[in-house]
Amino acid sequence: MISETIKAVRDAEEQAEKIVNDAHAKYREIIEKAEEDAKAFKEQSITDAEKKAADEIRAAEKKNAEALTEAALLQREEVQKLKNVAFSRKDKIISAVIDKIIS
Repeated sequence: MISETIKAVRDAEEQAEKIVNDAHAKYREIIEKAEEDAKAFKEQSITDAEKKAADEIRAAEKKNAEALTEAALLQREEVQKLKNVAFSRKDKIISAVIDKIIS
């Protein structure tokens, strides 16, 4: 009877030790998996942020190029308008100068 009780206690201790060891092993697995997941998430977040930044830079560069093209076109149009005004006044100025010289 005593030997059976001692055996039962030893068996219970062995089972308890196995449960504790299994729990520690599972704990380590969970921690390792969480660390791997966190690392992968961090790397993916960095990759996504870099891609988004690159896309935004390309969009800004495109918008800047379009704005420069539009500004150059507006500048050419304004220069042409000023030339037209100057040429339209040219004849009046020449006539005024000739009138002053003659009179």
